[in-house]
Amino acid sequence: MYKSLILISFIASFLGVDMAMAAQHGHAVPDGYGVVRIITLPGEAEISVNGQPKGSSPATGSETWGIMLLPGEYQFSATKDGYDAVTKKVFWFAIPWPRDF
Repeated sequence: MYKSLILISFIASFLGVDMAMAAQHGHAVPDGYGVVRIITLPGEAEISVNGQPKGSSPATGSETWGIMLLPGEYQFSATKDGYDAVTKKVFWFAIPWPRDF
């Protein structure tokens, strides 16, 4: 019997907080892109986007796995031995964010 793997995703597109975090780590979020952040419980699950392997989620729930993507529709999958695979479709679009906010 497999245990359930819980995939929680949230989107932080064009938010000042995400831009500041990226800058602190020496990364820039290119114009037109946003950042999708994912948490899996338990951690260390293999993450795929549109069927392409992209890496593993962090071991703890206090950290997130992130990817920069253009607006559109994406299918995220999380798999881990001994757990049911989870797939979630996400569609998001850019909303201009005031630069002086």
